[in-house]
Amino acid sequence: MIGGNQYNPKTEMGQSTSEIWLLELYKSDYAWKRLDAEGIFPQRYQHASCYVVDKDRKWNYIFVHGGFYDSFVRFLTTHKLHFSNEQYQPSDLKWELPIKEEEKFNVLPEKENWENYQPIVVDSKQIQPTPRGRHTATYINGKVYLIGGHGGSLYARLYYDDVWTFDCTTNKYEKIIPVGKFNERAGHSANLMHDGTSILIYGGWNNKV
Repeated sequence: MIGGNQYNPKTEMGQSTSEIWLLELYKSDYAWKRLDAEGIFPQRYQHASCYVVDKDRKWNYIFVHGGFYDSFVRFLTTHKLHFSNEQYQPSDLKWELPIKEEEKFNVLPEKENWENYQPIVVDSKQIQPTPRGRHTATYINGKVYLIGGHGGSLYARLYYDDVWTFDCTTNKYEKIIPVGKFNERAGHSANLMHDGTSILIYGGWNNKV
């Protein structure tokens, strides 16, 4: 379990966190254990994540994208939480920021001018999704599919119907245009189907529903 929003008894308000917790299911008492990781991962909630594993390519990490620090700060950064253990055990965890251009955004909000927190554009082309949360991330055959969500820069209240793929080999995003109708939404669920090539999406909401 990574990040989230937890109650702060001092302020009596919610506060985002960057904590990592492991539920040890193989133990009879299902014990929770807090884990530490090397690297920088600013606290957040409503981010999207999925497990990326491919023994042939020797991938073994948790992919994390976006999320909110608070109602003002929305992240567009991409992180990988690596496991160094080949047995897929959570030892020696390490955060990686695979898109080097995002390093200027990988800081706590008081250290950055967040009005400039906009998607990176190269040769007039947006190369990454806009800041967002409550979207989904699903891994299929070397790529992570990001779908929908809501957010935008600053206090924008935008809902998305877009689909982005993150290539796990090149660490690059590509916006794809699926055939058919899909209303913009956030808070939906997405699950990989048994055929391994399609994603089932259910529910969600937008400012029209």
